Amino acid sequence: MQAGFAEVVITPPDADCLLAGYALYPASGVHDDLYASAVYLQDGETRALLVGYDLLAMEKELIGRLKEAIHAATAIPHDHIFFTCTHTHEGPEVRERKFRDRWYGEERPAYLDRYLAFLTERTVEAAQAAASKAQECDLLVNRAYVDENMNRRFFLSDERYLSVPGNKHLVTIAQEHADKELGIIGFCPKGTRRPFGLIVNYTMHPLTAGHTSSLISADVPGVVRELIKESMDQCILCYITGATGD
Repeated sequence: MQAGFAEVVITPPDADCLLAGYALYPASGVHDDLYASAVYLQDGETRALLVGYDLLAMEKELIGRLKEAIHAATAIPHDHIFFTCTHTHEGPEVRERKFRDRWYGEERPAYLDRYLAFLTERTVEAAQAAASKAQECDLLVNRAYVDENMNRRFFLSDERYLSVPGNKHLVTIAQEHADKELGIIGFCPKGTRRPFGLIVNYTMHPLTAGHTSSLISADVPGVVRELIKESMDQCILCYITGATGD
């Protein structure tokens, strides 16, 4: 099997955006950059691509446009192209429905079309770069129990629930039903054990900065990325969280 990894910065130019995670207020600056990480895989004639974004979420319309742009540039079949978002709350809102349906009373902002065009261009760059770096590889697979997350909802007997972040007294009794497995797939040059790319899965809701922060940030997945780069000679990370960020 061949694999190639590439990453591109997708931080909105001039921090021009509304933050997606809370009540759509404007970003005031950049704490750390956002990235799109592309993982290209090829086994014989079969080619596939996974792109991980430091974004909260995407709608199917945007996914369709991104797939079409990637296919046009690389000829990778549409149904072999996959996307995932880390669910950081400190990234730009890219869901057009939020503005179309006036979820927060906001009209469609001027930045949205500019950023979506920028995001598409950068996605294609990442896809092409990852494909160009494809090399024969060996895989390393590992897992570990990491007791750092918790279920953020505490369910009541009548099917209502309380949110743990807003009810700190629930922390000690909200530990069950949480996926605490850290999974890692390492892609190494053939015959070596030094990864050039990693896919890491650990379930969390990346909102550690809290609603008082107005700075763009990749949140915890961004910290993990930088730690891996520092310790593994610029190894590229594709971070995958759990279902809907939880």
